[in-house]
Amino acid sequence: MERTCKNCENLLYASKTYCSSCGAKWIEKRITMRNVAVDFSDIYLGFDTKFVRTFWGLFKNPEKVINGYVTGRRMAYLDAVRYLLVALFINGFMFLFLNEPM
Repeated sequence: MERTCKNCENLLYASKTYCSSCGAKWIEKRITMRNVAVDFSDIYLGFDTKFVRTFWGLFKNPEKVINGYVTGRRMAYLDAVRYLLVALFINGFMFLFLNEPM
């Protein structure tokens, strides 16, 4: 079964999941809010194990994490901007839901 790529309009074969011309991924399933949330957390937040590893490493031995990141061991840890965004997001939820009225 042949189909055309939605980006470059080249032919894609049924067994292929990526276009050989432009590299676009062929997606059969419909987009749902759950798929969007999973993709967002994977791409932008790196929630696979990097967040937990970075958090635990900074809690347990921050010097090792910081020196490792500066010297080039970046694949094991979440980068600083994403870590800050996740921390602010969690802090915002805590402030919103745990804030006692005065």
